[in-house]
Amino acid sequence: MTIHKLIAFIAPSALVLGVMAAPAEAMLLKPIGTYNTGLFDVGGAEIPTYDPVTQRLFVVNGETRTIDVIGISDPTQPSLLFNIDITPFGNAANSVAFKNGLLAAAVEAVDPLDLGKAVFFNANGDLVNSVNVGVLPDMLTFTPDGTRVLVANEAQPSDDYTIDPEGSVSIINLADFSVINAGFN
Repeated sequence: MTIHKLIAFIAPSALVLGVMAAPAEAMLLKPIGTYNTGLFDVGGAEIPTYDPVTQRLFVVNGETRTIDVIGISDPTQPSLLFNIDITPFGNAANSVAFKNGLLAAAVEAVDPLDLGKAVFFNANGDLVNSVNVGVLPDMLTFTPDGTRVLVANEAQPSDDYTIDPEGSVSIINLADFSVINAGFN
C-alpha cells in the first residue's frame, strides 16, 4: 500500500472519529411550569404519559394509589383535574401508557403473587375494560400501530421463596381485549 493510499484511508476515519469525539453543545433547559403533589419521598409522581388531544398528563401516584390527571393546556400552570382510583382493580398502578384516546394502566394485585390487571380508561377517566395479565405487571406499552398493548409481568417470589411465579409478557389485542400470555420456560 502506498503512502497516498494509506493517507486517503486514514484521513476520513480520523475526521469521523474527531467529530464523534467532539462534545455536543450544552443544552440549557428551563422549566416553564411545575406541578406539586404535596407528597415527598413516597412515590407521589412516578410514571407519566401524555394525551396530545386533551393536553393531559396521566401520572402514577404510588402513595395515593391513583392516577393523577393533570391539565397542561397552559403549560405554565399545570393543574390537577381529577384522580382515577386504582384500588377497585388491585393494589397500585406500576405503569401507564396513552395512545389513540385510550389510557392503559398496569395494576398489581393486592396479593403480589396473584395475577395483575391491565385496566383501560378513556381520557376522561371512564373505565373501558379490565383484563387479567401475569403476576406483578410492571410496565406496559402500546404497539406502534396502536392495535395491541404489551405488558411485562415481573413476577417476584414470596419472601420465603416457597412460591416463585413465572415472569411473562401479556399481549392484549385491543379489538376484543383478548390476552395471550407468553412465558419463559
